[in-house]
Amino acid sequence: MGANGHHLTEGALRAMLNGVTVERPVVQLVDSHVLKNNTPNSSGKRYRLLLNDGRNTYNFAMLGTQLNSRFENAEFSPLSIITLEKYVCSEQGPPNGEKRKVLIILQVNVEVPGDQVRERLGNPVPLGDPAGDQGNAQRAPQQQPAINRGPQQQQSFHNPPRPQMNGGQQQNSISGGNNNNTRPQGNGFNNNSSNQNNFGNRQQGFGESPAKRPNLGGGGMGNTSNQAPRIPNGNQGQFRAQTPSYPPNGGGGGGGGGFSGGNGGNYGGGNQSTYGGGSSTYGGGGDSEGFGEGETPANVFPLTSLTPYQNKWTIRVRVLSKDPIRSYVNQKGEGKVFGMIIADESDDMKCTGFNSEVDKFYDMFEVGKVYWIRNAQVKTINNPQYSRGKQYEMTLRGDTLVKECFDDVPVPQVNYNFVPIDRMQDAVPETTVDVIGICGFIGDLQNITSAKTKKDLVKRDIELRDTSNFSVRMTLWNAQAEKFDAAAALNNVVAVKGAVVKDFGGRTLSGLSSSVITISPDINDAHLLRGWYDQTGSSMAPQSISNAAGGSGGSTPWKNLLQIQTERLGQGDKPDYFMLKGSIMKIRNKDTALYMACPEEGCNKKVIDQGNQTYRCEKCNKEQISFKWRLMLNAEVADFGGGCYPSIFHEQAEHILGKSAQELGEMRLNDMTSFDKIFADAQFKSFIFKARCKMETFNDENRLKYQVMTVEPINVLDYSTRLITMLKDLNVQ
Repeated sequence: MGANGHHLTEGALRAMLNGVTVERPVVQLVDSHVLKNNTPNSSGKRYRLLLNDGRNTYNFAMLGTQLNSRFENAEFSPLSIITLEKYVCSEQGPPNGEKRKVLIILQVNVEVPGDQVRERLGNPVPLGDPAGDQGNAQRAPQQQPAINRGPQQQQSFHNPPRPQMNGGQQQNSISGGNNNNTRPQGNGFNNNSSNQNNFGNRQQGFGESPAKRPNLGGGGMGNTSNQAPRIPNGNQGQFRAQTPSYPPNGGGGGGGGGFSGGNGGNYGGGNQSTYGGGSSTYGGGGDSEGFGEGETPANVFPLTSLTPYQNKWTIRVRVLSKDPIRSYVNQKGEGKVFGMIIADESDDMKCTGFNSEVDKFYDMFEVGKVYWIRNAQVKTINNPQYSRGKQYEMTLRGDTLVKECFDDVPVPQVNYNFVPIDRMQDAVPETTVDVIGICGFIGDLQNITSAKTKKDLVKRDIELRDTSNFSVRMTLWNAQAEKFDAAAALNNVVAVKGAVVKDFGGRTLSGLSSSVITISPDINDAHLLRGWYDQTGSSMAPQSISNAAGGSGGSTPWKNLLQIQTERLGQGDKPDYFMLKGSIMKIRNKDTALYMACPEEGCNKKVIDQGNQTYRCEKCNKEQISFKWRLMLNAEVADFGGGCYPSIFHEQAEHILGKSAQELGEMRLNDMTSFDKIFADAQFKSFIFKARCKMETFNDENRLKYQVMTVEPINVLDYSTRLITMLKDLNVQ
């Protein structure tokens, strides 16, 4: 069957490259290959496509990264017939080198699979081939319906007509307003004011008869009508996604359709809409054009089209997440930095600001709001560990322009490329992955000191499980750990974009400051996972790919105190971690469990009462006028196999006693009866403990030291399920 039999939109490729919007063009995907880059992650790959519209082929088309998973699942097979639902045309290349127009596909539907077509349709000629250009220009169109272009707008073309060499005549001026310059028509063809491009004014659906489908490849590339084509997605005016040229001395004023506006220079004003919406005169005010009060920036690019070779662009993005400011020291001295994840409907990208840009922009950006950004630097990501599967990242500069956008912009969909948890066992360490799972365990916040940097850190462990019934431990750090909504996440779906695979303790995940964590996302994968968990998953014990070292409840082996003795846990070079169901038999240090600590954030050192209503911290070397209460319990914990005396620190002690340290401190000062009752009531209560043990030497005597890491109340259903699983493993009916 020929090209017309499959209803290809003939001439659509040439039209789109010339800046004319073709509504839902139908083309053939002839072939594809992967572009080489330094990003091994699947979500960072770029696929180059060879497209055929029955009249021409074009091999500089790229698939948006959000479509990678569909492509890799073989939804787009070679020779398929596809409809381009959304696309942009971008001019890319080095600043002083050759530039090419690249067609970027953002949304696509498959109309006929390739195995049903099985041939290249028509007799297409590659665009850019001189023979193909002339052949298409001289080829008579099948029909010439008029275009309903709407009200007159400023006209701008990617490629203006070539100068006439043999006396051809053009009757229509290519200027606007009072500029009477005319531009000669190339190839000697007469070009009247009527439309010669033959673009139909109806939106044709796939499957209509060829006679009713518009022919998009008529006489020549230069449309000199005063009526401008529409941009993609229904916006009026020309979408110019290539690097714009700013006119000298402010450019021209408004004008009708043409290359000049008013009495000013070339490429001047007029009412020109953009990819991002809004209306603004473009070309009359330097780099700050569109960023003034009441103005709207023009020439808006999608994120997926940005490369380091472009130096003039504007984007409209929503802030998905923002990191707190952090300090650093390198060979150049001290500095500060913050990062955020920005996104539009085409892609997402990490954006970073340093030093003076932190002071200038940090308070300006708020999570969830939309902003126009211009004059930032796009560069290749050097460290793949922090790439999140992306090839480029953005850095704010001193001349970067930012303006909040109040347009009604839909929230961009985060593009995930989920890796099943059972397949993470084979993942390469230090690569980034996206993961989704039911959060079955959430540990308490823990304060630790980095052995490498000696900095105080805050961490929280969570456990995720998916339909493979495997689980993985993930560690959240600092602000993410503190802001994580434990109540909302427990036993609900959690999706993470951009976690790093670690090989510490089997396979584990570590959150980055740029990781995007969403609880109960409204996506198909989350709905399917929720259904599986509610029907069968909740009654099954998961198999963990993370082992005991620092693991969460599902990752750490369960032991009783007799097994700890017989298996000689804690006798090695490193501590051993275990889960234990035990009971508080006695609290041995009730009178000294509370102590006065330094009120400085991050410092829990015991202070010295100076006797004059001041308190000295030796660690901070400061005298304070206040203090905060802290807890440390020394209790006997027992099960059927024996007993032990672990150290139980602040957060875990508060869980056991059911009161905060501050409340207990006030009781000890004002109501000792209630204070004693709290400690008495805690005895003989049972909990699920995660603990560690390590043999230590004290006064030339070896002793096994225990420390409680987390304390959780007993979930009867989960614990019963675990006991049943253990019985089945022992073949006990």
